[in-house]
Amino acid sequence: MTVEGHRTTGDDRRPDASYTLFYYADVAAAVEWYDAVLGLEKVRTIGSGAVFRLTPTSYLALIDQEHGSQRAIPGTNKGVVLSIETDDLEARLGSLMQRGAVGRDQAISIGAGGFAEEFKIHDPELYTIEFFRWRTPG
Repeated sequence: MTVEGHRTTGDDRRPDASYTLFYYADVAAAVEWYDAVLGLEKVRTIGSGAVFRLTPTSYLALIDQEHGSQRAIPGTNKGVVLSIETDDLEARLGSLMQRGAVGRDQAISIGAGGFAEEFKIHDPELYTIEFFRWRTPG
């Protein structure tokens, strides 16, 4: 799947881009949430699903389970976490609070064995989205 404006590396040993695929029973609700709540850039519509740009060469594809090769898994243990690195965790957390995506009691905590500061939220079908920044443990 080629996304507009994407360039290949010209090196057959390196990927041109990477995609993470999440599968949904209600993909339209998920697409709306990633657009309105997270504010990700939608670069392609695929049926009722969509592809969102995370970085210049990494994407999140939201797939309707009825048309994909996988099925949505009920519950919070999806076996995958979307981790988004950001230097300004406080601003990101405040923005998500304003949009009602997290409660006012949500806080930034130390995670990853002391190597990161983070907070986590869940999308409409309970995929975990982690926002983090690296730190030097000490």
